[in-house]
Amino acid sequence: MKISSMIKKVLTQTCCMFTVSVFLFVSFLAALGEVNTTKFTSGRLFILLLFSFIIALANRIFDIKKLHLAIKVVVHYIVCFLDMYLCVFVIFYRTSGMDQHTDYTPAQILVASILFTVIYVVVITIKLIAEKIKSKKKTNVPYTKQFKEIK
Repeated sequence: MKISSMIKKVLTQTCCMFTVSVFLFVSFLAALGEVNTTKFTSGRLFILLLFSFIIALANRIFDIKKLHLAIKVVVHYIVCFLDMYLCVFVIFYRTSGMDQHTDYTPAQILVASILFTVIYVVVITIKLIAEKIKSKKKTNVPYTKQFKEIK
């Protein structure tokens, strides 16, 4: 794959994931009843952009042909999980003035990790099923007889 097409693919995915993550963030704030916009700062937007960029880079793992699919999924999950932990628990809450070790209990971090894992499993399952259907459509070529009929 050419470098320019890879960069284009990464940036396109980053933009799409950033748009979705901002929408989810704003929806989450609205659901909590946060009317003031002090929680919606440019610093947090950059954190969401960093989160989206790292996941878009991690998606390039699926372009490696020599790795087995199970290894690709496990490595992708680990990178995405570490990205979530870095962006959400380390950077995001540090910028809000909270200390992650005193304001959040291990149970809350565990629940967030389980929720992330469930969401990851759902998304990766949908992605793999869609790719399987797409590849089947590509391989469905009309049948042509190889041998003549016996009468």
